[in-house]
Amino acid sequence: MRRTTAGVAATLVTAAALAGCSADPVDPVADDQSTSAEVMCEEFIERRLKAPKTAEYSGTQTAKNGAEYTVSGAVDSENALGVALRSEYTCVVRSDGDDKWTLVDLKLGD
Repeated sequence: MRRTTAGVAATLVTAAALAGCSADPVDPVADDQSTSAEVMCEEFIERRLKAPKTAEYSGTQTAKNGAEYTVSGAVDSENALGVALRSEYTCVVRSDGDDKWTLVDLKLGD
């Protein structure tokens, strides 16, 4: 299981925009950040795709367990030959508060 911390400025800006940019600190356990978790998983998935700009997500389901979110669904994207392929995914991310996210696990494809 590989752990990666999302520290990219664009990622933080995206998460902050979805969180509503409130001045109040986010409680990673109590607050529901499902939408931000979905966006973060999409960013982690797109880093592994050959043509990330072609990615289209469907069947997205999100489950919260404390500060961890499990996001699953399917992503259609083009491979290196331009052929659209569907891959099932399961992504687990953890909110570390202050719009910081950690990738706990990512299964993409088989």
